[in-house]
Amino acid sequence: MPIRSSARNISASIANLAASDLLNSDDENQMDIDADVDLTLVQSDDEDHDGKSGAGDEQEDEEEEEASEDEEDDSEDGDEVEEDKEGDKDEEEEEEEVVVGMKRKRKASAKKSDKPSPSEIEYKVCMFTAKQMKKAKSSRGHPITEILNLSSDKPWSTLESNILTKIQLALQPSVLRFSDYSITFTVPRKVTEPMLLNDTKYEYLIKKALLIKNNPNVKIIVEPKEATNKENEDSSDDDKDGTSAKRKKGKKRSTKVPKARDILPANVALNAKIGELREKWICPTPGGPCGSAHCFFTETQPEHFPLSHDHFQSWAAAALKGSAFADLATPPNNELFDQVAQGARAAQSPLLKRRLELREQAVAKSTPAAPQVHVNFPPDFANLFRPLPPTPPAAAPNAFIAPPNSTNMLIPHPRVAGPDLSLEDFCSIYNIDMDICNRFKEQRFKRTTAFKFVELSDLKEMGFLKGEIAELKVAIEEWSRMPDGARE
Repeated sequence: MPIRSSARNISASIANLAASDLLNSDDENQMDIDADVDLTLVQSDDEDHDGKSGAGDEQEDEEEEEASEDEEDDSEDGDEVEEDKEGDKDEEEEEEEVVVGMKRKRKASAKKSDKPSPSEIEYKVCMFTAKQMKKAKSSRGHPITEILNLSSDKPWSTLESNILTKIQLALQPSVLRFSDYSITFTVPRKVTEPMLLNDTKYEYLIKKALLIKNNPNVKIIVEPKEATNKENEDSSDDDKDGTSAKRKKGKKRSTKVPKARDILPANVALNAKIGELREKWICPTPGGPCGSAHCFFTETQPEHFPLSHDHFQSWAAAALKGSAFADLATPPNNELFDQVAQGARAAQSPLLKRRLELREQAVAKSTPAAPQVHVNFPPDFANLFRPLPPTPPAAAPNAFIAPPNSTNMLIPHPRVAGPDLSLEDFCSIYNIDMDICNRFKEQRFKRTTAFKFVELSDLKEMGFLKGEIAELKVAIEEWSRMPDGARE
């Protein structure tokens, strides 16, 4: 019995040491599950063999000692030792299986924890229309936005089909193809620059999105390509018109810089002169009040005169004709430079002077001449030069005969009618209400000469109020006058 227990303890300690060495080994952690199992079995077999040999030596020493004491019991003790060895082997194999099972469980759990668990990702799909893509990026406005929620373990085909479904509902293209759109994605704080979305980049998208611990989200931008825009426009026009006629392609305007051999010889000198003018008349205060990079100013013209391309072209063309028309320091005298001071401009060209003279002559001819007056003398014209017969003595100056009932007249005696005016002018000059003027018009009065026949009773019959009559009397007093030689 002591031999059996000692052998069992030795084998158990050896098995525990081997299991701890296997668990702490770095090389074994890098191997897969099958490799760990094989290595464990091999090492356990070697260690068991060593343990068995050591146990056998100790058992032999004990047997020799016991044999010297009791030779008769040697055979019985040998049988018991063999049975103990067989039992120890069975127990050691069970312990090895337990250690290997524990190792497998640890390896499997470690490998399983390395793989991230699937989580839900929120996709924000922003879609631009064909009309928005024609505009500048700053003026496109807000896109059509839809939200998708998909698990991270979904395949690429699932996300692709969901994106196409959102495009069909929002943009309603006649033909739906994934390749007709430029589709990019960004991940907040992980992928800041837009990256093209396709099947090869899908795994990268998932990897970056799962780095966001709380609420992983992805922004997907859908922009129709140019060919798609044209197809959509053509299809919409065909639907409206009911026809499928093809549009004619217009010629594209070239935006390339012309080569030197393509420029006409006359334009070469003109362009060179324009370049000289641009270099000379650079605004010394860019961004100043003139608001131009080039401007004209002199001592006689201190205020900056902004120069455009038309100004430079006209100036250069005039300078090529000669210094009499313009030079680098003096602009031409034409309508583009009318705002420039006269002293700073060149003299008028002879052609311009001639045209101005012809215009003045045409204006003079169109003005009608003074009318011709023909005087015809009657036959008794000679009688005009004969002496006049004696005239009767003139009446006394104060012999003014007042009309009957002069006190009841609108124009009081001895005043007489003033200047002949229309009713509108009379009311406007003497600040009379237009209602008074309209009442006179209702009675078919037209001018103020008729006031000398109006009586005050007539005004009452016409419906004038006392205040209106008083205002009218004041105006009549200002308008009327005293006869020559009469006193008030």
